[in-house]
Amino acid sequence: MHNKTFVVCNTKGGAGKSIISSMILPTIFLQDNVKINIYEIDNNNKSQLENSKINFNSIKIEKTEETINNVYFDLESDTNEINIVDCGGGDDTVTILNYVNKVNIKNITYLVPVNDDIEQLENALQTIKLINQIDREAKIFLVLNRCSDISSQNSIKEQFISIFGSIKYGIKPNLHLLNNIEIIFVPNSQIFGILKNIYKISLFDFVPEAQDLIENYDKYRSKWIKLGKDKFNENIKKYTFAKDTMELIAALKNLHIVKGEL
Repeated sequence: MHNKTFVVCNTKGGAGKSIISSMILPTIFLQDNVKINIYEIDNNNKSQLENSKINFNSIKIEKTEETINNVYFDLESDTNEINIVDCGGGDDTVTILNYVNKVNIKNITYLVPVNDDIEQLENALQTIKLINQIDREAKIFLVLNRCSDISSQNSIKEQFISIFGSIKYGIKPNLHLLNNIEIIFVPNSQIFGILKNIYKISLFDFVPEAQDLIENYDKYRSKWIKLGKDKFNENIKKYTFAKDTMELIAALKNLHIVKGEL
C-alpha cells in the first residue's frame, strides 16, 4: 500500500510548500480511488481549490493539536484516504513537528522543499534535524523547487550551488549534509499559478480535461470553427495550455517515488 500521510515543511517561508501540497502531491494519486485531505496549517495562506476528491482545510496554527489528531486517526485506521499537511514557515513548522513528536506519530513521509536561495539550505537542514529528532527512520525527501532545467544535472548543480557548491565562486558542496535524504526535482513553471489564480482549478482537476482536449483535438477543433474566430482562438490557446500541462505532468514523474513504487 502507498504511503498515507505526507508532511510538507520548511522553517523558511516562500519555499513552495503550498504548491507541493495543493497542486503536485494530489496529482500523483489521480488514478487512485482515494479521498485526499489537505490540511493547510498556517495563519496567513489559504489555497483552497475544492473538488469531489480533495478536501481542503485551512486551519489556524492554534488548532494544530486537533488537526494532527485527526491525521493520526486516519493514519492508524483502515481508511482509503491520503493526508497532506502543509506547514506554515518559521515557528509554525516547529509547532507542528513538536506535536507530532509529542503524540509519537510514525510512518509519515516528509517533503522539505527549497528553491535556489542560498539561505534556504540552512532552514532545510534545520527542518531535517527536527524531523530526525522525531523519527530516526522517517522517510525524508528534499524537493529542489523551481528547477530551470530538470533534464540537465549540470543545470541543476549550477542553480543549487548551496547544495552542490560552485568552483567558479569558491563555494564548497554541502551534499554530505544530506546523507540518506533522497532528492527530487520540480520544474519552474507558470502553470501552477495560472491554474490557481486564472482558471481557479487544481492541477488534479485540470489533468483529465487536458487529456480529453489532446485526445479529441480533431473533434473539438471542428466544433470550435463553427463558433467563430474569437472562440476558436480562445480554445486553441487552452489546447496549447493543456499540452504544456501534460508536459509538466511528465516532468513530475520522479515524484511518484513518494508512493513507494520505486
